[in-house]
Amino acid sequence: MKDLSSRALFPLFLIACLYLAPSSAFYLPGVSPHDYSHSSKVELLVNALTSHETMIPYDYYYDHFHFCRPEKGFRSQSESLGSILFGDRLYDSPFELKMGVDESCKVLCNATVYKRDAEVLNQAIRDQYMMNWVVDGLPVAKEKIDLSTKQRFYSIGFELGNVGKENKPYLHNHYVFVIQYHKEGDIYRVVGVLVWPFSIKHLDRANSCIPPDVPDNGDEEAAYEHFYLDEKQDNIESKTPWGTRWDNYLYVLDPKIHWFSLINSVIIVLFLSGMVAMILFRTLHRDIARYNKLDEEVDDGEELDFGWKLVHGDVFRAPSRPMLLSVLIGSGAQILMMAGVTLIIAVLGFVSPSSRGSLTTVMLVFYVCFGSGAGYYSARMYKMFGGEAWRKNVLLTAFMVPGTIFAVFVILNFFLVGSNSSGAVPFGTMFALIVMWFLISAPLCLVGAYFGFKKAKIEHPVRTNQIPRQVPDQV
Repeated sequence: MKDLSSRALFPLFLIACLYLAPSSAFYLPGVSPHDYSHSSKVELLVNALTSHETMIPYDYYYDHFHFCRPEKGFRSQSESLGSILFGDRLYDSPFELKMGVDESCKVLCNATVYKRDAEVLNQAIRDQYMMNWVVDGLPVAKEKIDLSTKQRFYSIGFELGNVGKENKPYLHNHYVFVIQYHKEGDIYRVVGVLVWPFSIKHLDRANSCIPPDVPDNGDEEAAYEHFYLDEKQDNIESKTPWGTRWDNYLYVLDPKIHWFSLINSVIIVLFLSGMVAMILFRTLHRDIARYNKLDEEVDDGEELDFGWKLVHGDVFRAPSRPMLLSVLIGSGAQILMMAGVTLIIAVLGFVSPSSRGSLTTVMLVFYVCFGSGAGYYSARMYKMFGGEAWRKNVLLTAFMVPGTIFAVFVILNFFLVGSNSSGAVPFGTMFALIVMWFLISAPLCLVGAYFGFKKAKIEHPVRTNQIPRQVPDQV
């Protein structure tokens, strides 16, 4: 009786402890809001310039571009492993944005661009290079309208310049920023950042504030020999809460989805696949049981079956290269496990779009951690085929497929280094990948192979013929 009373009081004690314990909350990485006060500085970070035409990114502070730099020099920002691998290079900028303070005609700097550098800029404009800036974790975007739905959405990034008549390029040297914020009391939170870039000819400082709706795209040489960079800032209060600020950025063009047709097709496919699988399973189960009971030849000399059933004794024959097949199966299992867990984490919302490169980082971490799965399945398959060179199997599983991918990666990286691209992976990141490979993935592969070889051999459902059946000549 005393035992029963103590068991009944234990849940009540736990509930009381939960009420008395101080509670605390935390934010997932990359989704913590940043609170601003009025007139506080809003930092703008610049990223590498990208182009869908060339696929070669360049640093924002590439010497040929002559963009404005901070007075004390630019500093690189810390980035994740996945962000670095995808070519992101974040730096601080000389732009001085203030929360809730409207400014106009603010000169950043002036620069002289010589003919050789002007040719690089002109070619970059013709190649449709895009500027990629970041404010409070949000990409600076241009507002566009979906012509089919008449809905406004944000297009990430904006053009370095535009190409006018006679294929003449014009550099955008005037930027109008609009910071959208959500206000709660005295707290400001950024929910959107828009920009309107323009190309304005500056013959002198007197006409530097030409209204952006009437740009003066003058002579190309005058615009590039001596040009100014201006900025204008507006602040607009928005009803969009901070938690849904990414909705405008993640807009999908033509979002019409025929849900009824989609669900109907999925149900039909699943139903038919299930029916076919059930029929095949029952047929194969009956045939396998019969093959295990009967001899290979019938007394009257006639064969029992015809067609594909004649080769039932050769289906599970070991391949000519069992080592290679086992290694590829193990590496495929590793990739499959990595993809499955990554998709689950992404669907549950643990990967925030504001955390740049987080998805790639998660994929790399899980790929390395699932090296044990590669070793286990490779060892199981190799043992089923009757292999005995287990050391060679472990080494090939740990190094063949990752080594091939890494070799191709290094060769492509040399091309990026030769083109002075910011997409070239630095030596420190390359060394980190090698450390993850040799000190985490390879040992885990050895552990998985150890348990795989200790398991009992996989038995075939039918007996394999000692002499391979000859394939008749095709007519």
